[in-house]
Order: sequence, then structure tokens, then C-alpha cells
Amino acid sequence: MSDLVLLVDDEPNILRALARLLNRRGFETLTAPGATEALELLSGVAALPKVVVSDYRMPRVDGVEFLAKVRQRWPHVQRVLLTGQADAKAVEQAINEAAVDRFLTKPWEEAQLLAVLRSAARQFDLHLEKELVDRVAAERLLELQRLNESLEAKVGERTELLARTKRIWEHTFDVLDDPIALVSDARVVDRANAAFARVRGSDVRKLPGRPCWERLGGNNGPCAGCTLDAAMAGAAVEPVEIAFPDGGRWEHKASQVLDPRTGQPVVVCVMRDVTGERSDSERALRDEKLAAAERMAATVAHQINNPLAVMLANVQYLSRATLGTDETEALRDMEDGVRRAQEVVRGLADLPQRPPPGARTEAGDLDRAAERVAASLEAAIGARQVRLRVALGAAARRATLSDDELLLVLRPLLEVACDASPRGGEVVLETAAGDGEVRIRIKDDGGPLTEAEQKLMFEPYFRTKRGGRPGLGLATAYALVRDHGGAVRVATGAESGVEVLVTLPAPRAGAAEDEGERRSA
Repeated sequence: MSDLVLLVDDEPNILRALARLLNRRGFETLTAPGATEALELLSGVAALPKVVVSDYRMPRVDGVEFLAKVRQRWPHVQRVLLTGQADAKAVEQAINEAAVDRFLTKPWEEAQLLAVLRSAARQFDLHLEKELVDRVAAERLLELQRLNESLEAKVGERTELLARTKRIWEHTFDVLDDPIALVSDARVVDRANAAFARVRGSDVRKLPGRPCWERLGGNNGPCAGCTLDAAMAGAAVEPVEIAFPDGGRWEHKASQVLDPRTGQPVVVCVMRDVTGERSDSERALRDEKLAAAERMAATVAHQINNPLAVMLANVQYLSRATLGTDETEALRDMEDGVRRAQEVVRGLADLPQRPPPGARTEAGDLDRAAERVAASLEAAIGARQVRLRVALGAAARRATLSDDELLLVLRPLLEVACDASPRGGEVVLETAAGDGEVRIRIKDDGGPLTEAEQKLMFEPYFRTKRGGRPGLGLATAYALVRDHGGAVRVATGAESGVEVLVTLPAPRAGAAEDEGERRSA
């Protein structure tokens, strides 16, 4: 595209000469005979010329004044002053007032003229490009500022969201029931929740930096069976059960994660108290074994009792015959053995069956059950020359066990106490009532129990050196008391014999009234 040049001179010959030269050299030209006409032309053209060439000396408005107006209204248009005199004052005025970009003298050199005009046109293009670049840069800067403000707002929102999420996570972390701790490879707590602090009996704020095993279940060192090292090595670790010195049992699960603050691996240790679950499982297994033993005992008693009766009848029949001394003594020993076997079988057969778990039973009268047991054993106790002292203080208070279940508890405990007492000794049976409970106390004058015997005395068929028939009675009594939320405590001394204390919960008042109404109906 050709460069457009405006030529201004009051001499028509000069205008035509310059126009012919520039048109031949690829320029487009506009001409004006004076400053006024040139200004009107510039105001009306669609495209501004890149360069204005003006004569210095013109009537009315000279070239300096004209170019100064051009500079004021169209600052990017390049200004060239054409003068026929080397007037220093004119040059100074042109520079100061019109900021003229180039000077040409008359007569001009064609090469110089073309070079000056091409340079001026290039300068005009550069100004336009710069203006475009500046405008685009300003727009981009403004857009960038808006984006920056929007980004700052979003960052603020995200920061608040993260802070809120962190607070929610920390709250959730602390309210979890299972103890959780983040532990380093040195077994040092980095962070723990409130449940973990409760297990340790510590302030959760004081846990970071402390050994993870410290004050945990009575530990004096790392937990036996801990899988932290394997988890820290990146292995997939299955939950393990850890037994603590204080008797607690905990399921422990260790998993490796990266600490978002440091990027270092830590282990998340999650613990779950399974002590109660294991106790329930062991209790259920014990009850199942005891129930099986009860069923077997009943079956054995039924199958053996008839042959024993036949044997005893035959022995008694033969004893009436005239026999020698040896034969008579042998029959006497045989009769004694049969009667001892019958006594054992009778103990098995007389054992009442416990009601199935969850069966509804009436609340029993403790004093009445104690009187019945004492009366049923009166003859056997008298034969052993043991005195039974009964003190009833439950005042018709009821227990959560039924009357039959109370008999299952009282009878074997009283039988063992009587069997263990020496001739002339005393057995005490006392009942009492307290706040929401009833109590049974049975004490004998027999010898003491060893620590091992105390641990095993409620096992099925266990028999101590103190006497008593082996069987299921004590095991059944213990299971019934425990299943109804009660407790059995055994105390023994070198001279004081053995004291058994049984505590049973009493029914709630509302429950007792409902039971009374049901029985009345």
C-alpha cells in the first residue's frame, strides 16, 4: 500500500513538481495551496496522510504555525518543514513550537527528499503500531486485573472452604468413638483424637511428640504384635488383635498415608475395643458347653440309674443268704459302691434344667427360695452333725431370677458348704436387700481354698479336696448369676473357712408391678 503525503505550498509550481516526483516514486499525494486549506483537507479525509510537507514562508499562516496546529490535532502525522533559507531562528522556532520531525531545503536533492519522506512514513507506522500495542496491552492489563481480582476472590473462597473443611474434619476426627492416632516411624504420636486420649488417660493436646504405646493398656514398651513397621514399609496389613497387660483386648489396624504438611509417610493407627466381644464369645461358648454337659448328664443319669437299682436289689437279696465272712464282706463293699454311684447319679438327675436364653420368667422370692433349700437339705445336714443357721433379711424382695433358678443357685452352694464343714461345724445362710439388689451370703467352717481352686471351682465337674459331689451345680449357679447381671465373689482364709457372696439385681419397680398384675390375671 502506497504512503500518503500532504504537500502544502503557496507556489503552484512547487506543488506540481513535488507531486510528480513523489507519484513516480510510489507515493500518493494530496496538495493544498495554504495552511487553511490544508487544515480543512485534513479534517475531512477518510485516511490521514502519514507525512505533511509544508513550506515555511506562506501568506497569513506560515509553515511553523501550521505544523504546530497539525501536531496539536494529529500528533502521529509526521511533520516536514520545507524552507528556502537557512534561518537559525526559523529552525529553532520549528523545533520548539511545531516539533518538526525533518527539514528540507529548496532546491532539494531527490534522493534526500525520498529518504526523508520514507523515514517519516515509517515513523508514522511505528507510532500507530505502538499505539495499537499500547491499547491492546492496556486492555490485557485491565482484563488481567479483573482476572486477578476474581482469582483473589476465588482463592479467598477456597481458603475459607479448606479452613471450614479442616475444622469439620478435625471435629469429626475428635468425635469418632474409636481411638485413632497418626504415628511416625519412630512410634511417636503426631496427632490423635479424643478417644485415643481417653484410652491413655491423657490430655489430647499433650499427646503429640509422645510415644504411641505410652500409658496404653499398662504397656511399658511397644505393643506386642504391633504392625506399624510393616505398614510404614508400605505393606498391606490386616487387622490384628492385641492383648494389653491390663486385660483389655483391642483390634489394631495400621495403614500408611502421606502427611500433607511434610510429604513424609505416617501411619494411621485405628483401634477398636473388642474386650466385650471376646468376653461375650467366650461366655457363649462356655454356656454352650455347659448346656451340652447338662443334657449329657441327664441322659447318663437316666441310663445308669436302672442298672444300679437292679444291682442293689440283687446285692440285698444275696446278703440275706447264709454266706461266709469273705462273701458277706464283699457284698457289703459292693452295696456301698452301688449306693455311692446312686448318690452321684441322683445328683445328676436332680439337677433342674436352666431356661433357654431370653425366656421370660417370673421374678423369684429370695427368702422363700432360701427356706425351701434349707428345708430340703435339713436331713442331710443333720446326718453330718452340721448346724445350719438361716437369717432371712430380703423382706420378700424379689430377684431377677425365678424361684426355680434361685434354687439352682442356692442348693449347690449350700451343699458344698455343708460337705466341706467338719462335724459340729456351722453353715450360715443369709439373705439381704439393698438399693436395687438382693444379696446371698453362705459361709462354712471348712478348710481354705487354694488360689487355683478358687479359679476352677465353678468349672463343670470340678471337685476340691474340701469334699462335695462333682457335678454341674456350681457351674450352673455361676452361669445363672452372671447371665442375670449378678456377681459371685469368693473369700477364703486360713482359719475362717470359705465365704461366698452372691449379688443379684432386683427388678425395677415398674417391672415388679407389671409382673404382679400378670400373675393376678
